[in-house]
Amino acid sequence: MCITFVYTNPDAKGPNQYQTIVINNRDEKYDRPTSQAAWEDGILAGRDEKNPNDRGGTWMGVDKFGRVAILLSILEPPSSENPEAPSRGKIVNEYLESGESAINFAEKMSMHAHTFNGFHLVLLDRSSLNGNRKIDLVSYMNRHSENVPEIHEPGCYGFGNSPRDKPFHKVNYGLERFETTLAKHLENNDRVSKPALINDLLDILKCPKRHFPDAQMQSQSEQPSELLRHLSSCFVQYPDDHRYGTRSHSILLIDGDDQATFVEASMVSVPENPEDALWDTKYYEFVLEPRPSENRPCPAKNGHSPAKVDWF
Repeated sequence: MCITFVYTNPDAKGPNQYQTIVINNRDEKYDRPTSQAAWEDGILAGRDEKNPNDRGGTWMGVDKFGRVAILLSILEPPSSENPEAPSRGKIVNEYLESGESAINFAEKMSMHAHTFNGFHLVLLDRSSLNGNRKIDLVSYMNRHSENVPEIHEPGCYGFGNSPRDKPFHKVNYGLERFETTLAKHLENNDRVSKPALINDLLDILKCPKRHFPDAQMQSQSEQPSELLRHLSSCFVQYPDDHRYGTRSHSILLIDGDDQATFVEASMVSVPENPEDALWDTKYYEFVLEPRPSENRPCPAKNGHSPAKVDWF
């Protein structure tokens, strides 16, 4: 199912202010082949490896310019899903490879979005002109809406598996914690501890607290309540025999100096009891590159360097 929280502040300056913060949980079958986050063709992302002949779909990716795409599925009864529908996982790559603005891509996507099973797409696009930064946050879903992309002003937002105006309880809960966490860490711009911020953001993604019953969730599913309740937490874990739940946590921070930090903690081995799963963490830091249309100088140093994480 997945869940995402996003913060944007185009006026951020320096290393202790953040222009973009994104946190995401990916929920998936434990046994679905998946590769960990890595740079490939200019995109940093984990990837679906189920079909070796058609690999590379992803749930969240970022490019070297700081453009971001996140794909969430919409909770629907199995009877409404089309087994012949095209893969939704390629949408993220298509946006990041296109070079188009977020709103243009979303508008074009809306013209043929009906061919896909239900999805909620979140796009971030950034640009700079004469030193003035612009961040566009756009969301679009192909179910339960007027089929029109939505543009969001700077601030904090939560995105889940239902219409934006009918969020699941866990999205409201997670958004409140997200806002509280950012207020705690960002209110004093001179003393922001990146490791502490990441740990607190990770705590939101790891939260097992259930928020059930949830009338909106129940209205979108045919699952019995005793199973559906397992979807009502930010961190999802179904009973052992279902082999489904949260498989990765992703955190992206971009500061006011265009320094990006990407952290992905993911399950790499899931035994019979998922509570005994082996987790591994990938950590990347890189300086954003200016897009060709921007008129600021290219950073003197740029790298996609993984580093050992000792925060978790």
